[in-house]
Amino acid sequence: ANYNKMKFALTLSALTVLTAQASNFHAPLRASAAKKVLSKARRMEENDQADEDAWMADYKVKFVGCDSETNFKDQDGNVEYGIAMFRLCPADSCDDDDRLGCSEGYGDYVVGMSTFVESYLEGKEEEQGDDGNDFNLREYSECREYEQEFDDDQAANNAVAYYIGPACSEDGDDIKLQVFSDEDCKYESDTDFAEIANGWTLPFSDGGLVSTYCDACYGANDDGDYEVSEYCKGSWEEAGKCETNMETFSADGQYENYCETIESVFPKAKSSSKVFAWFVFILVVVGVAAYCMWWNKKKASSSDGVMA
Repeated sequence: ANYNKMKFALTLSALTVLTAQASNFHAPLRASAAKKVLSKARRMEENDQADEDAWMADYKVKFVGCDSETNFKDQDGNVEYGIAMFRLCPADSCDDDDRLGCSEGYGDYVVGMSTFVESYLEGKEEEQGDDGNDFNLREYSECREYEQEFDDDQAANNAVAYYIGPACSEDGDDIKLQVFSDEDCKYESDTDFAEIANGWTLPFSDGGLVSTYCDACYGANDDGDYEVSEYCKGSWEEAGKCETNMETFSADGQYENYCETIESVFPKAKSSSKVFAWFVFILVVVGVAAYCMWWNKKKASSSDGVMA
């Protein structure tokens, strides 16, 4: 409460100084002072936001799967075709080799695939800077018409429109870029990208658009400043959440509004009982094979003895 009063007082002071400009010959000096006050107020608001996101520093984010057949409705009622699923794992226990990343202290989330890809690419750009590539990946993080090049206006007028956007792999383990025939990117096109792009290959058409490794939510950007990544923050803000198992969470508490839906679509951890069953089965097969070899060998030895 005291913090908010302080911000209000700083803003009010700035407004008072600005108002005085109208009737005072020395207004430029006071405008400069007001500018400093407003700048300080903005910094306090930015610090306030950073404090709200600080809990994410304890986590790493891991993409765990996708589904092109399931749609996601965001907080404003907008529908995205296709979902991405991710997990926030404790930073000290996230395992790159585990599809789900961790088994304790985690939060599970579902979000529109385009929103997820956009947050991921924006986060990577913050960390690494613009790679200068002519193909703008962020432009196609959501469904967008591909701008084809034509030799003349007639060809352009008769051309068929094609769209590019993120799509889920058939096994649901990876996100790729895909050419579509409709503006919602629901129907994949049979036309190869090279046919409409003068022989160029579509980046990430085989997958790998989003990393499946554990990615720290807190780290240095390309300017060397430490902050919560847009990958974590942007994805989390828009996602349906199930945070029942989390030990550290936002000041608003644990969200559990999407647990039932997440349970129905989220990839399942491999059951240890199934692994054990396979192990027993292999042992039985090997045992039976060994017994058959021993029996055949014994039978052959007995036959040799009779002939003698």
